[in-house]
Amino acid sequence: QFLEERVGRRDHVHEVLQVEFGLEDGLADTSTWTDLKKKNKALKVPVGINPDIEPFVQILDPATGTATFLIEVIDVIHNTMVARWEKERISKPEQIKRWNAYVPTHLLPRLYAYELMMAPYAIAHMKVGLKLTETGFTEWDKLGAENRANIFLTNALEPPTQQLDLPGFVALAHEAAAVNVTKRNKRFTVIIGNPPYSVHSSNDIPSMKKLMDDYKQIDGVAIDEARIAPLMDDYCKFLRLSDYLIDYSGIGIIGMITNHSFLTGPVFRGMRHSLKSRYSADILDLHGNYFRGDPARGDTNIFAIRPGVCITILFRSHTRLDTRLTYSELRGPFENKLKQLVQNGRAPCESVKPLPPLLVWTPALSGNDEYASYVSITDMFSVGTLGMMTGKDHFMIAWSKSDMRGRVADLFDRNQPDQVLRVKYDLADSRDWVLKNARAPGLDAKLLVPVNYRPFDVRWTYYHRDCHASPQRRVNDPMLISNNLALCVPRQLASLPFAHCFVTSNVTEMSLISNKTKEANRVFPLYLLSSNDSLFRGENTSNLRMEFLVRLRSACGNGAQYSPSPEEAFQYVYAILYSPNYRSLYADFLKVDFPRLPLPGNSNLFRCLAKLGADLISLHTLKCVKAENNITQMTGNMNNAVEKVSWADDTVWVDKEQTFGFVGVKLNVWNFQIGAYRVCEKWLKDRKDRKLSKDDIEHYQKIVVAISETIRLMSEIDKVIDEHGGWPGAFQAAK
Repeated sequence: QFLEERVGRRDHVHEVLQVEFGLEDGLADTSTWTDLKKKNKALKVPVGINPDIEPFVQILDPATGTATFLIEVIDVIHNTMVARWEKERISKPEQIKRWNAYVPTHLLPRLYAYELMMAPYAIAHMKVGLKLTETGFTEWDKLGAENRANIFLTNALEPPTQQLDLPGFVALAHEAAAVNVTKRNKRFTVIIGNPPYSVHSSNDIPSMKKLMDDYKQIDGVAIDEARIAPLMDDYCKFLRLSDYLIDYSGIGIIGMITNHSFLTGPVFRGMRHSLKSRYSADILDLHGNYFRGDPARGDTNIFAIRPGVCITILFRSHTRLDTRLTYSELRGPFENKLKQLVQNGRAPCESVKPLPPLLVWTPALSGNDEYASYVSITDMFSVGTLGMMTGKDHFMIAWSKSDMRGRVADLFDRNQPDQVLRVKYDLADSRDWVLKNARAPGLDAKLLVPVNYRPFDVRWTYYHRDCHASPQRRVNDPMLISNNLALCVPRQLASLPFAHCFVTSNVTEMSLISNKTKEANRVFPLYLLSSNDSLFRGENTSNLRMEFLVRLRSACGNGAQYSPSPEEAFQYVYAILYSPNYRSLYADFLKVDFPRLPLPGNSNLFRCLAKLGADLISLHTLKCVKAENNITQMTGNMNNAVEKVSWADDTVWVDKEQTFGFVGVKLNVWNFQIGAYRVCEKWLKDRKDRKLSKDDIEHYQKIVVAISETIRLMSEIDKVIDEHGGWPGAFQAAK
């Protein structure tokens, strides 16, 4: 409660009413709609109210809980009135008398709240009564039924319902009737609170879903998002309800503490566009997001929850015709944030100009026209989707082809009862994987194929749609073409800096780069099958969009004399994604959406980067790494199983006693990450309790060489870019 009272910039809504709306007493102001219209002729009075009687400031907390925000509103109003009376030299006894007259006449009739749960609803009524007593209100016997605290037991997201006959429950019937009248007729101008956060919302209310459709499009064009669930989080619905109610009044202010994901998430861009087009906004981002790794970096949440939070003030006044957006943030330990909030209320603000296509509300991601001008990965490739998901990795992913063949031979053996297979292979049915369906196809040796499971970790699967929860055939069928390649990048990052890029030449699993759901990799093949029935025929067509290739050809500046091939374009893209300076300069952007990449300033730069990209691809597919080039040596008994993986003294040890391992692995190679994985550690840890074969040892030594060379080539990429003018000059055509 202490936090909630102070986190909401306790006087900010009050101040906005004073400054932007011209209401001297802010939340305490009792001016009517007619009073305001005298000051501003353009003010439109809502239909259905008596403007000579109805106070302009009508306050609602749509998810009040135990009325923390209402209590704070009462406190602010009381302090405002006392300060005013003291300025007028009113005596203390007279102030108490005036306050006792103010409460039933001007306070309670303007204060409303909704609460779904009975216990907090009852506590809310009690706390309001205690707070009024604390402020000096004593004339309880003079309050009529119409002067009760307008806290209603209802779901704010539900529309008014038909009046119900509740025999024996007269009080509840009266409550239902009163809330229906409020929902139908009240025009709220101040909406405050801390609504619930729940991405798996149980508020599946048709009228609310229809309202949320406004946040799923921009200027009438639906946003292209496969996973819309985050937009249906309860806090988004409460913001949309508040938005709707202010629209209903035509003017007003919203002040809420919410999850901060809507500030940058791509799926929320329609929501940001809709709100920014009609409201001015002040954002205080309090961070503390567990899912982005904030607490691990010492940036703790102000509440005991995992999502990061922010304070959002949205307002539409009759004095401001344009809309503005300001952003401020607080980072660091909980105690420091609290101290800053209590002492100063807010942090220094920056003006934000949201830019397409994402229209984000943070300055680091909004003001960079340079990055916005680059080409998105999704505008380069025609097709790109999530990688394959088996739904049964322990069964459908095998160490070897023979191992996989044995499993599917059992699977398709009609003499094997289902129950025997379930016990032998732990094959419980799930929503996405059903044993009966998996047993239907029958064995086809051509479908035993290698799968890129993790970086440098190629295993085997049986590639049939009935055997996988999500085979993602659009991107994985083409990987059966000989010598095809695919770029793997996620759309967003959960926490780590961008290192989430890899190349594959096989069918690809969705967690190749990261096993975090948010970082599941999309697969963008270089070539596609030319028809649905051309599997294994080798027929293919480029997956790179012609528009991109035309722009690339133009950027190279040589017209018809030089036309980059799809392979060269792919190599150029891969090189840019492995530029350390690119990853550093655009780190914030790379967290929230697919990478955007610049076109080359000239053909020489393009050729140099394409060559380096080709070298990287050869390394990452282990095509050019030879055993004789090894930089590591084995030490100890190679017949031992992998037990505990660690690093010390340029050696990767695989047992607890550090007697068996790989000598010659530098620290920067050991620490090198692809996506969420420290590769030299991950590859061995996944083989815990297994003995490394001669082929395994040779493969691991190749991985070490590949990573060492990758680090060198990344430096070369930046060197080439610097020689051509650096960022962003190297990517600007000569005039």
